[in-house]
Amino acid sequence: MPEGIDLVPLLELATRAPSSHNTQPWLFRARGDSIELHADRTRALPINDPHDRELTIRCGATRRWRSSRSRRPR
Repeated sequence: MPEGIDLVPLLELATRAPSSHNTQPWLFRARGDSIELHADRTRALPINDPHDRELTIRCGATRRWRSSRSRRPR
């Protein structure tokens, strides 16, 4: 993560990112100067997405979005 980036606003934005059925199926964990992204299986949609394919895609898209926001100059 680039130096001088405040993680709190990034995490606040990331938790509100759009997702399928507006479930936001991810959890973030700040560790030092890095952020871990985890799938939140309690927000999975077992009827619509029985194999967690969409959940995995949504988490990947969120990770990519968060990464791009952390590199953006202010």
